[in-house]
Amino acid sequence: MSKETTLRKLGELPVKKGGRASFESSLKQGASTPNLEGLSETFEVQVGDHRVTCAWILRDYFLRNPSTQEVIDEVVRRQLRCPSRAIAIAAFQAKKVEMDENPSVAIDGVVQTDADGYQFVGYVGGRRAGRSVGRDDLRHVWIGRYRFLVVVSE
Repeated sequence: MSKETTLRKLGELPVKKGGRASFESSLKQGASTPNLEGLSETFEVQVGDHRVTCAWILRDYFLRNPSTQEVIDEVVRRQLRCPSRAIAIAAFQAKKVEMDENPSVAIDGVVQTDADGYQFVGYVGGRRAGRSVGRDDLRHVWIGRYRFLVVVSE
């Protein structure tokens, strides 16, 4: 099975591996207005020639330290979207002062599988010590006071 045609289901939105479930596609599938309960105030960032509205899912919303898969499932459940790397970097630059006090993560939501069957997603992380870009297992648990970047609208 080719990498381009393998599907992985995140919550209720089918996502093509190497692709992304968009906010607009969730609306076409019958989703209603995004649920913003438990999110920070929204803010806009400029990405290329368009503006993107973002927010943070605050760590206190989760009853325990969430796994990467649980964060993605929550984003999908709320009819929000995981940010692309470009959106994450723009948001982190816009909110640099806040990141010094609040460790932040942007999970891109694109599930990839390597030849050994290892499933992972990319992420951008930021805190006082700096920013990191990498990939992580869906089972990874985010221990600490992380907050998670989401896209509300584009």
